[in-house]
Amino acid sequence: MDHKQSILTFAPLKRTGSPIILLASVIINILSLFSPMIWIEFFYHRCDKDVPKYIIELWVLMWLCSQIVCLYFLGLSKRWLFFLGLYGLYNILLSASHDLIVNQLINKRTKCEYFVEVRNPIRWLLLTIINIGQGVFCFALIFFVFGNAFCPAIRDSITAIYQSILTFTTLGYGEITPTSSSGKIIVIFELAFFMIFITLKLPVVLSVFRIKLCGYLQSSS
Repeated sequence: MDHKQSILTFAPLKRTGSPIILLASVIINILSLFSPMIWIEFFYHRCDKDVPKYIIELWVLMWLCSQIVCLYFLGLSKRWLFFLGLYGLYNILLSASHDLIVNQLINKRTKCEYFVEVRNPIRWLLLTIINIGQGVFCFALIFFVFGNAFCPAIRDSITAIYQSILTFTTLGYGEITPTSSSGKIIVIFELAFFMIFITLKLPVVLSVFRIKLCGYLQSSS
């Protein structure tokens, strides 16, 4: 089996000399237990096969569409809307953690130093953009659930999406402000979430572009 074709899988518990990396691998493996895509790829690998790309893409697009539909109708109970938002955020962070940590442990080092490898750079960049949209919609669901924690109260999907985008981009026009501890926690949580997301994705973005330049320099030398 060619491990370079892995997208999502359990992190190997290798002795890397770093307790932090080992701890991160253990945490990722525990979190991965709740992801159906991890188990799908695990069973594919047991059969020495690679997961078809469309399965991952369908899973991502399914969650994005479900969040958009729920925001449009807002007919579900607030408990289910909250769960849908949190589980969507879990999937996004799990995918980003695999990009940076798990793939780096599985893939062999390239001749181009320690760049992070991805299967298809263009596809990876497009999925990252979709992940950002997912994150915005996930927090929009959470803003709607806790709409009374803001002034004026958030009672419709457009306002929820608007507030999520403002918080994510840190524009902060001051039109909608948190009036309780729960509202403040949600704002802090969204800012922290996207900071972690960018921190996990940025090294891969740099690798996607720099590894092409490195390969070009090696071929021309």
